[in-house]
Parts: sequence; C-alpha cells; structure tokens
Amino acid sequence: MNSIVFYLNGRRREIQNPDPEVTLLEYVRVQERLTGSKLGCGEGGCGACTVMVSGYNMRRDRIEHRSVNGCLFPLPMADNLSITTIEGIGNRKGGLHPVQKRMVEGHGSQCGFCTPGIVMSMYTLLRQKCAEGEELTALDVEENFDGNLCRCTGYRPILDAFKTFAGNEPCCGGRKNGKCCRESPESTPTNDAGQQNGQYGEDTGLQNGFQTAEEPDTDSEHVFPRELIKRAPPCLRIDSEGGQWFRPVTTMELKSIMKEFPTAKIICGNTEIGVERKYKNLQCPVLISLQGVAELTEIRSTPAGFEIGAAATLTDLRREIGVVERRLEGSGCETLHAIAGQLKWFAGKQIRNVATVGGNIVTASPISDLNPVWSSSRAQFLVFSHRTGEERLQKAEEFFVGYRKIRMAPGELLLKVIVPWTKPYEFVSVFKASRRRDDDIAIVTTAIRISLARSKALEPGWNISDVSFAFGGVAEATTSPTKAERSLTGSSFDEATMERALQIIGDELQVPKGAPGGMAAYRSSVVVGFVFKAFLQTAEKLRSVLQKENVEPLAWEVDERLKSIISDEKPQITKGVQVFDKDGRPATVSAGKPVGHVAAELHVSGEAVYVDDMPVPSDCLFAALVLSTKPHARIKALGVRDALEMNGVVDIVTAADIPGRNAIGVNLRDELCFAVDEVTCTGQVIALTLANSQRIANKAAKAVVVEYECLPSIITIEDAIDNHSYLPGVKPRLIEHGDVDIAFKTAEHVARGDIRIGGQEHFYLECNGTVAIPSENDEMTLYISTQGASHSQEAVAEVLGVPQHKVVARVKRLGGAFGGKESRSINSTVAVAVAAKKHNRPVRFFFDRDSDMLSTGTRHPFYGEYSVAFDGNGRLKALDVKIYNNAGNSRDLSHAVIERAVLHVDNAYNIPNVRVEGRCCYTHTPSNTAFRGFGGPQGMLVGEQAIEHVANYLRIPAEAVRFTNLYREGDVTPYGMKLTNCTIRPCWNDLTRKVDVDRRRIDIEAYNKANRYNKRGLSVAPVKFGISFVFKTLNQAGALVHVYLDGSVLVTHGGIEMGQGLHTKMIQVAATAFGLPIEKVFISETATDKVPNATPSAASASADMYGMAVKNACDQIEERLKPVREALGKDPTWEQLVERAYAQRINLSAQGFYRVPDLDSLDLSKAEKGRPFYYFTYGAAASEVEIDCLTGDHKVLYSEIVMDVGRSLNPAIDIGQIEGAFVQGMGWCTMEELVRGGTTAHRWLPTGFLSTQGPGTYKIPGFRDIPRDFRVSLLKDAPNLEETIHQSKAVGEPPLFLAASVFFAIRDACKSSRQEFFEDEELANAWFELDSPATTERIRMACADEISSRFADPQSFRAEAFI
Repeated sequence: MNSIVFYLNGRRREIQNPDPEVTLLEYVRVQERLTGSKLGCGEGGCGACTVMVSGYNMRRDRIEHRSVNGCLFPLPMADNLSITTIEGIGNRKGGLHPVQKRMVEGHGSQCGFCTPGIVMSMYTLLRQKCAEGEELTALDVEENFDGNLCRCTGYRPILDAFKTFAGNEPCCGGRKNGKCCRESPESTPTNDAGQQNGQYGEDTGLQNGFQTAEEPDTDSEHVFPRELIKRAPPCLRIDSEGGQWFRPVTTMELKSIMKEFPTAKIICGNTEIGVERKYKNLQCPVLISLQGVAELTEIRSTPAGFEIGAAATLTDLRREIGVVERRLEGSGCETLHAIAGQLKWFAGKQIRNVATVGGNIVTASPISDLNPVWSSSRAQFLVFSHRTGEERLQKAEEFFVGYRKIRMAPGELLLKVIVPWTKPYEFVSVFKASRRRDDDIAIVTTAIRISLARSKALEPGWNISDVSFAFGGVAEATTSPTKAERSLTGSSFDEATMERALQIIGDELQVPKGAPGGMAAYRSSVVVGFVFKAFLQTAEKLRSVLQKENVEPLAWEVDERLKSIISDEKPQITKGVQVFDKDGRPATVSAGKPVGHVAAELHVSGEAVYVDDMPVPSDCLFAALVLSTKPHARIKALGVRDALEMNGVVDIVTAADIPGRNAIGVNLRDELCFAVDEVTCTGQVIALTLANSQRIANKAAKAVVVEYECLPSIITIEDAIDNHSYLPGVKPRLIEHGDVDIAFKTAEHVARGDIRIGGQEHFYLECNGTVAIPSENDEMTLYISTQGASHSQEAVAEVLGVPQHKVVARVKRLGGAFGGKESRSINSTVAVAVAAKKHNRPVRFFFDRDSDMLSTGTRHPFYGEYSVAFDGNGRLKALDVKIYNNAGNSRDLSHAVIERAVLHVDNAYNIPNVRVEGRCCYTHTPSNTAFRGFGGPQGMLVGEQAIEHVANYLRIPAEAVRFTNLYREGDVTPYGMKLTNCTIRPCWNDLTRKVDVDRRRIDIEAYNKANRYNKRGLSVAPVKFGISFVFKTLNQAGALVHVYLDGSVLVTHGGIEMGQGLHTKMIQVAATAFGLPIEKVFISETATDKVPNATPSAASASADMYGMAVKNACDQIEERLKPVREALGKDPTWEQLVERAYAQRINLSAQGFYRVPDLDSLDLSKAEKGRPFYYFTYGAAASEVEIDCLTGDHKVLYSEIVMDVGRSLNPAIDIGQIEGAFVQGMGWCTMEELVRGGTTAHRWLPTGFLSTQGPGTYKIPGFRDIPRDFRVSLLKDAPNLEETIHQSKAVGEPPLFLAASVFFAIRDACKSSRQEFFEDEELANAWFELDSPATTERIRMACADEISSRFADPQSFRAEAFI
C-alpha cells in the first residue's frame, strides 16, 4: 500500500505517496490552507503547532485522543488517524467551542499567536478525559500545558479560564443558574469585571464574568470515523521525492524490510530525527516507522519483570505504570515508580504522546532522563539483528559506551526493555537538575538503587547488599562510579557510610574544569547532593516499611531539618487575585472598562491572520538567508555553484544586486544589507537564496559554501573593556549631581561591588518575516512583522534607490515583539525587497526559530560597578556607578539604551550625590537591540544591587533601606527633573500593608530554622519608570479617522498591535469620543500610506500618543458635527447625525496629530539636565521564594504587585500587561541565560557560537513557573495629573523590573544558607556576588555548604557569564 487515509476535521483524505519530509503542520497550512496552527519553533518546544490526533487503540478497545506537535509529525504517520485542528472545533461564524469561549472570557490571549495551540491542548484534555470516563481536576489543567509556551500573558488568566472546567474547582465556571458563582451584587459580568469595591476575596476579579453555561459536548464532536475502526492499517511502502517510507505492521514484515534496506533509519515519534534533519541536516533517504508494529508497543507484566515494547510511547508507559502500581499496591514497583517520576518532568506532553521508549534509549543522550534508570535498575534490552536473524539480551549498564554511541551494531534493532521487579528492602531514587522544571533537558540526572539486608553481625542493623549509581550529565555517556559501588557494597547502612559515599563518589565523578557543557563545579556539587538525598530518602523509605511491618525501627533517624529535601512535593494549584476600581462613568463611556481584546475571538479560533498566514501570491518565490558562521572574518570566497544547480533554485542574491545603497541602520547607516568582504558577527546576512519552495530555498542556503579567513574577535564586555573597544562616535553618557567625591570622603560607611547582567532573547512566538510584492512604476508593498513600519519603509526605499512614497509597509498584527521587531526586522526585510525588485516577483521569507535567535540580537547584557556611601541608618549619601552594555557589531539603539539605563540607576530613591557613567561596548556579536524596558531594568538592577549591599553591610532588612530612601513629592532626580504626582510611597505603603512584611519575615525565619537545605527568602522592590522616548523627536503620533454613512467608524493610527491591546484601547478612545458602542468602531491595519512617518510602537508610549492622536481626530469631527446636532435637536441618533452631515457636505474624515509636550532633549554626553520624561509610572512588588540549596531549583510561592497606572483605560488589558511583564522579568533575572562561546566564558564552545538557539536550550518561564499565589492591584484613586488620554498611564514596560523582587528574594534565601554554613560571623554575613540571571547553577553555588565547598571556594566562586 502506498497511500494513506486519514480524516481532517471530520473530512476524509487519501494521499498517494505522501512526502515523508512534509510535516502535518506543513500539510494543513500549505495544502489545506488551515493556518490556525502556527509554526513557532519547528522542534516541538513551544506548542504553537498543537493539533489533536485521535486513533483507535485495538488493545484497549477505545478511541484515544492525543495532543501532538504538528511541526514534528511526518505526514505519513497520519494514516488511520483523525486529525483535529483549531478550525475544526469552532469559529466566529458557526459558533465558538466552550474552550474557546472561556479563553475569551478569561482574557487569556494577548498577541494570540500561541493561543490556538493552547486551546487545542485544553480541548484534547477534555476529549481524552471524556473518553477515559474520568473527571477533570484543577491539577489536570495545571499539568496539561508543559508543552505550550506563551510570552505575553504570564499564564495566570489562561489557567484560571480553563480551571472553570474542573470538577474540583471552587468556581462553577458559569454553570450555576446561568451565572457565575463568584458574582456578587456589586460585581459585574464579563467585560466589566472587577472585585467588589477593590476588596480582597476568594474570587479573582477578572474571572468573575465567565458566562458560558454550556459544557463541551465531547460525544458529538467529530465522531471518530467508523472506517478507521474497521480498517486494518496496511503495511505502507511509500516512494516519494522526499524519500522512502515503510511502515510494517508485524515484526516479521519489519525484519524483512530491515534486511532489504540495511542502512534505513528507524523512526518512531520523530522527536529526535525531526530535529536532527532540521538542525544537523541529517539525510534519511529511507525511513522505517515502527508506528504500526503492535508487538513493539505492548507493555506487560511477567514474572521476570515489566516488559516495555520499544515503540511504546512515554505517555502509554506512564499510564501503564500507574495501572500496575495500583494493582500490585506498589509491591516490587520501586523502579517503575522512579520511571514515572522522571516521566513527569520529561519534555512536554505533546512530545511524550509520540516519543517512544526505544527511541529515547538508542539516541543515547548523555543527559537522558531515563537511561540512568535503566542502568541502575539492571534492566535488559532485547536486541534483534537482521543479519543473523537472532535476538540477544543486552545489559543496560553496559549499553552506553560513548557520546551518542551504544552497544548495537548497524542493522540491529531494540525490541523491548525488561525491567526487573524490585525486591523487598530495595529502593530506587531518581533526581534531575535543570534550568526549568517543566519541559527541560537535564543538566544532571541520576538514578540510585540501594538494596538492603539485615546485618548478620551481633549488633542489629542493616547492610548494603547491592548498590548502583547511574548519572547523566557528568560524562560523554550515562556513567556509573564503579569503584564506589564496589567499595560500598557490604557496608553498613548508616550515616558514616553515607559520608564515605559522598566523598568517594565526589572524587570519582568530579567534572573536570573546561568540560563540554561547562558548570563543572555545579555539576559535581549536584552529583554529590543527589547521593546525599538518595541515602536520606532510602533511610526514610526503610523506616516506613519497618513501621508497617511493626518491627524494630531503623537506628538511623533522619534529622527533621533534612526531610523537606526528600519528601514528595505536594501538587499545588496556582491562584490569583486582581483588584481595580470600577469605572464610575456611564456605560456609554467605554474608556475605563475592562473590555476584552477586540481580536480575542479571532485568536482563539485561529482566524487571526499573521504575515505567515497570508495566501501565497501567484508567481511567488521563497527565500532563505545565508548567514555568517564566524564572529569576525574575511570572506575569501562564496561558493554558490552547488546551490544554483539544485532543481527549483532560481537565484542567489548578494550585495551586487542592490540597486541603491548597501547601507542600513537606525539613524546611523553603519550596517550592510549584505556583507561584503568581511563579516563582523555570527548570523550576519551574506546572501539570499531564491527558490520555488521554502524547503528548496532552505536546502540551497545550506549548500552555499563560504570560505573564511578568521580575524581576532571581541565577544564580551570584559573583552571590550580590556581592548578599549567602544562604539565609534558614541561618547560616554553622564549624570552628575551634587559633590560625589566630597560625599565619599566624609561618609560614615562605603561599600563597593559589581554585577554582571546577562542578556535576554525576545522569544516572540512569531518569528520575523516579510512578504515583498513589487508592482508597476518601482512600487513595492511590504507585509512585515515589525514594530516600526515607517522605519522599514525608509530602509527599503534607500536600499532600492526609490523615494519612500513608492514603498508601502503594512502590518495587521504581530505575534509578539517586545522590542525585538523595532529595528532588527529591517535586516531581513531589505534583503527580501532587493530580491523582489531584481526578479519583479513576490518574495516570501520567514526566519526559522534558530536563525532568528542567531541573527536578530537580544536584550543588552550589562556590566555595572558601583560605590555607595551611607550612614548607619541606611540613608544613602552618594552613589558612583559605571555601567557598560554589549552593543554588538553596530550602533542600532544601543546609545539610547545606555541613556535610559543611566537615567534609571536611581530607580525610586532620592540620593543627594550621584555620578553615573555609561558606555557602549563594540563586540563581534549580533547587534543587540530594544527589549521591554530598554535598558531601564539593567540600570535599576545595578542600583538595587547597591541597596542590597548597604542592607547586608548594616545587617538590616533591605526593605528598610529602600523605604528610608524612597522619593517624595517634589524631590528632584539626579538629572534635574522635579517629581510631581509621585505615587511611589502610596504604592509601597499599600503593598506592604497587603503583604504584612514583618509577619512574613517571622514565618520565613521559622521555616529556615526548621529546614537545612530548603530555604525561603523575601524581597520588596519598587519601580519608577520614565515614560517618553529618550530621543525627543520620536514623541509624536498621527491617526486617521473616517466616519461612514452607516455610522461605522474606521480608525487608522501609526501604532502596531502586537498583543498589548493597543487597537482595543484606541477603539475605546474613539468610541468614547463619539459616544458609541465599541462595535461601531473598527481598526483594520497599520499602513504607511495611511499614517506616514509613524514612531515605532515602543517605550510603553503608544497608547498615550496614539490615543491622543485618535482623540484629536475624533474631536475635529465632533466639532464639525456640533451645528448639525443642534439643528436636529432631541438627541438624534448617531446614524441620523452622520446622514445629515453628509447631506450638508461636512467632512467626516479627520487626520489627528499629537506631540508630547514639555520635554527636553538632553545631551547626556555633556551631563545636561532637564525633563526627558513626560511623567513616571510607579509600582512596587513583594515576592517570596523557596530554593533547593542542593540543586539551585527555586519556586515563587507568592508575588504581590501594586501598580499605579493612573485612571486605567482598560483594567483587563493593563493587568494582563502587568502579569505578562512580571513573568517575562522573572525569566530575565532567573532562568533565561544566553550561552555564547568566548575567551572569558564558555570556552568549551567555538568563539562567538550561540548554543541557545531554540526552546530546547533556551528556557523562558512556563505555565508552572509563575507565582503560586499571584496578586495584582491597581493603585486606587490615582489619576494621572498630566494631560494624558483619559488620565491614564503607560503600563507595558514598568512592571517588568518588579520581578527583581524574585531575584533578590532568591538572594535572601541563599544568604540564609550561607549563614548556617559559616561558623565565623563575619563570613556568615559577608557580602557575596550573585549575578543575573540567578540560574540553578548560581543559586546552588551561592548556597555555600560542605558539598559545594569541595568543588569551589564559596567566598570567591562566580559562575561563568556571557555579557
């Protein structure tokens, strides 16, 4: 059989010889034009491509529904399955599914790019729970999204929305008499929700309005086709252009095909091969799928052990382990329980649903979560050889022989795994250390099996009769300390043996400095810490068994203070509270109401169109970029012959094809569209391939050979300082206030220190992309994913050598941006435009996730040095700071970033004497760029580090120092701006009242005394963030408003909708101005032929500026309508008014304009003073964390935020922005670490090479990383006294820095650990460096103890950092 049969959204499909290179995602998007499922990463790490696959399980005689990553699911695997995409469950025309409705009502989408994937994950969970006859719980919901990421929302509203489906959730989800049980007489339904008079309660304000009374009718949705139940899957033999695909259905057929194609690649879930084909250019001309071989998916219990078919999925394995554990009541199941424990944290759900046991084993990853379990449990692998036709048993502990090498010959196949039952008094412990808890690869993983026997000596006791340790992440393969195992076998099981085990294993498995992967001291410490945990855990398990047997207890009793590190963590359900004032204006005034995102229904149904979703124009060419692989080198030759000879390749475009200037850049044209002669960073554009399909263009780009002559490179800030490498033409930025030198000479106390602050990848879910369409008369239309349409228009016009009026840039919406698409999208856009111009054909280009991360820059890494003078009460007397950013290889926006950083070092503190100097370092890395906060967070973090240093020096709480120095009304900043309407103290007071800091401090101190290796910490942090572009010229905005004869209103403005709700707010502004319901107002797109010279949507200022511009246009029309309204009298309807105005030939269109008043343009290279900002947004946050001192793992137990947003334009959107910014800020200062090879850090990598190029290696916060208790309040009665749109304040960027409360709470917890370790009081309270981000490595190594001090000096150790 060479054809596959499947159903797509209920419709039958049959395809002959489907191409194995085509994924399910590509098929549904390109062939079926179902673009709701998105391409976010191409490696199964973000979940944007999630679809539901349903199949009949003959063995279980039931239909099973699974969520899978469409980007990794080969089309031939769809045979005999029913596929459901977002389009198949509901839409606006036919009606939304309850899952989609809850997402809308819960304000769960912002940019909307990730939304379809999240909706499909929830939909699949409901379908599967129904199929299994199980009740959905809140915990099911919380654990369901480990394979989905969202960069906008902060996750809380999504979880709250979907937990209303849960049977044990307190909220009825709108099912109680058609109303939500959380509504009170004072509360209002969806889209006008808020907590009762701003008072705390059990409810969450923005969830009050779930009105969906209906429950999902899962029985009637796309009934599984009977054809697929009756149809026996045939043996597939597919022969296509992309290669051959075989799917046998019996082991006999499998063995026959293997004999016929001995070099064929075996494929199961494609989770490894799919990634390797993409990133490592793996060629697989022949693939044999095990998907249909039922014998290899079988999982069963036998007397010899638990047998697992090699093709059994990890999801099936976890389910069957649960069945067996319940049936046997845990007897003999220690190993199985350990496997289930590892599977909980193994990848994401979509991966576990298709990844197989055998695939994971033979991949032989040195950091595999499961391979140590097989080794330590003495499992056996049944291997078949097609050459001999024989089967053999292979010991797992002897199977892994080197990096990605196994004891299997070519042509052999793993058939099953046999896990022996554990014996009485045999215990297994498993542990994993990683950067993020959910869906993350391990740094270190281990399985430890300890078998005990009663001592035969006169003294009663227990001996170790057998022991096995297996570790991943410490060598090139899963490894065991065999010497330690031999030494410990036969030893008594007691604390002395444990101490000996810690010593000898630490010696035997110590990771050498400079080993691949880095973090040598950390990994060595974690290894020993895991052994420590295993011994304690075994002692507790044995004690529990002996108590049940009612026999003499174990003499070794584990210290109560150690038990928290070995106890199973109880699942906790997150909760959130949102508090805001209800708007008292009439219902006809939409401004101030928490209306939902106007595109929310489009988001949840997959109908929202992004650039990549647009229909491909006829005669369109597809493009791919040839990027530099060297940080600094001469281009000696460009080999394009092989690429040009490929079938389907049209051209290779280079600098020689540019008709205008080969010069781009923001303000200063210091970058090239295409590199000529020399490259100055990895990821720099050298050429562009054009082909008839995207796959061919990608292959052609890989076929281009660039010959380099490497030149010396500067990678880090340290390199740049040592080599005096600074951006040409950019002078140091300075602030000088008071007499700093005198203040230090007369100071009572002085402290000095420094901090390294890592960069941050934007990780917008939608990668950069452009469609360029040329037309007559040198015209060009660009559809771009950009924050700055006018910047792109200008750059393309210059490179093409045409006037700007010939180029039109259009933007419908962005799938996230966060500053990353403000200027760096230009580089690829101009290259695409050159290609389109040359061939006079449309050209389409989109970055892959890895190339986007490689090429487009990040948040600037910073280095800061500070000296701070203060008195004995913590009052600051002077602050002297030098800060440096890593600009990369061009100016871009780095000079403006360093200016904002300099202007924010003071944060919320009145310091009488201040000197700040900021410099931009030139390095051979991709140019870094804007990112939410724009340098402000880095500057504030340096200042806050000084505050922490003062508190540590004086041994007083840091919040006391902070409060002492907070600004007051009328104070003047170091750059000469007087503070009016300063609300930092009201924010602080409201927050600390809610938090009850003193009580929390007492509780934390008690917890820390009761626990040795789990510690808690608390921090309170303020923020004062200046609102306006630092570059004065940009503080202007335009808008265009049309009123049509039917009374409908079309608004166009220069801002970009990228998830921040800008269009929603602008619609509210226009509707309020005209006294209309928001349904009367529409915004279609942003286009440079409607509003010219628009400032990029950035700096949190868009709602302020474009809101005023829209209002200005509306006011003009209203002014023209006044005489008509007066003439009509008796309150005419809006439609009557418009009709009469038209009859009187009154212009119903207006162009609005606004410029921010009262701003000064400061030249900080001369330390000028003035008013660079129109006003400040203030806020404060408190966070409590808990850390595991032995692994560096942390969890945020509680975060409370109070934010001054003035008189909110839309509380729902503003709270969403606060939560999203806070969680993004948590990522910046905890887990998001950029790893790049250099001379001062990560020397195990090639110089300049970025290893964090996708979700597999770069970790942003996930659903289960958010605060367990997450509370947001908007400051009451705090209208903006400046003349802003409806007295509101900007909110996009300021809350991000409040996540520093998490960073400093972690520091607080680490300090408690150090105080317990050091006996000397001075050492116990000595200042220690903690750089940002506070990764697991930095946290663990900051927690000085007997283990870590073996591998690093606790007083001087500092983890490597790329800055």
